[in-house]
Amino acid sequence: MKKRLKICHISDCLPSSHKSWGGAEQACKRLMVASVRAGIDVSVITTTADSSLTNAGIAHYTAHTMDSFLKTGFARGVKQLVLPFDPLSFVGVYKALKMVMPDVVHLHRVNELGLSVAQCAQMLGIPVVVTIYDYYFFCPKETVVDDEDRKCAVYHGMRCVACMGLAAPRFLKMLLLGLRRGVFDAFMKNISFHVLSTASAAVLEGYGIEANRIRKILQVFPLQAAVPDNNAVQKGLILYIGWIQERKGLHVLIKAMPSIIKACPDAHLLAIGSIKRDEYFAKIQSLITGSGFPERIVLAGKKDYTEVSEYMGKAQVVVIPEQWENMSPVVLVEAMSFGKPVVASDIGGIPEFVVDEESGLLAEHSSPAAFAGKVIKLLSDDSYAARMGKAARSHIAILMDEERIMRNYITLYDEAINGRNE
Repeated sequence: MKKRLKICHISDCLPSSHKSWGGAEQACKRLMVASVRAGIDVSVITTTADSSLTNAGIAHYTAHTMDSFLKTGFARGVKQLVLPFDPLSFVGVYKALKMVMPDVVHLHRVNELGLSVAQCAQMLGIPVVVTIYDYYFFCPKETVVDDEDRKCAVYHGMRCVACMGLAAPRFLKMLLLGLRRGVFDAFMKNISFHVLSTASAAVLEGYGIEANRIRKILQVFPLQAAVPDNNAVQKGLILYIGWIQERKGLHVLIKAMPSIIKACPDAHLLAIGSIKRDEYFAKIQSLITGSGFPERIVLAGKKDYTEVSEYMGKAQVVVIPEQWENMSPVVLVEAMSFGKPVVASDIGGIPEFVVDEESGLLAEHSSPAAFAGKVIKLLSDDSYAARMGKAARSHIAILMDEERIMRNYITLYDEAINGRNE
């Protein structure tokens, strides 16, 4: 009889357990729940939680971090950007792993816990798989986009001083950022990489990660949880869901709104998401004030998943104006699953999910005019929008077959285990 597979996931935070979380954490939780359904023994380690994870079949362990003791932004920046070792999380994660002794450790976003958690697993002889949700491992900005909004082929090094805002003398920033690649490469040694798109795999190969260490598997999404309700649609409602930060591109959409409103008088924008940087939020507020239609643009803040689902049902169009090489935005999959017509940036892994003019619309990522034209096209033609929404749900249903996706994850874990034993 084959032994039951034991997987321990490690993530800074999770929905329902922590106050602050995003798409990566939602994807992690969905994978864990699907893994339990697939007969896998699942556990998870996070930072100190606001409440315990209540999902049946998932043991939840927590570890403290040094972040509360690092009083300055510079100290926290050095830890997260250059020296991702946290002695407190190292001890807590090591103890939990020694207790669980899983077959594989699966890392998700661990910016707070630190990459030293991979060392814990390797010291115990446990193979490590990491899912790439952003490019934290390869770029201090996490985006592989330089300070002039161009795709960056340098990844990380002294040149990154132009992009980063660490509060330190230039020579010290150059020294620290110059050390970054060597430090991160040491932590990434012997790790297997899981990516969510072919575009993301290309970024890793461009960095120098061997192709045989990279596996593309789509994220798990419970399609049955997304039930389209055309009767709930609110005419003219344009929905944005995501962090309020530059790389998510809300500024591009707000700049497009005056043209959209002039062409479609019912149009109004609802933006849901938490603020990442006060400077960017101030920029967004200034754009709203100067748009000429401030009453038509609402920043609703962060909402729980139930509320987000309600707004998704009401939206006439969902816009995803990503400004970086995002591999697979969770909100894109959710919107398509709800049968919503989407307008998304033609960047990163997005075109692997949206076939332009067939299952949604793609726009030049940095062009407000391009986004305005595509949104107007959907708002002006209900039958066309309905056709795009129906095609989006059909397309994503084929891509997101849970049984096939979980078989691929089990293969990934088996490869990691066999690699350890060779």
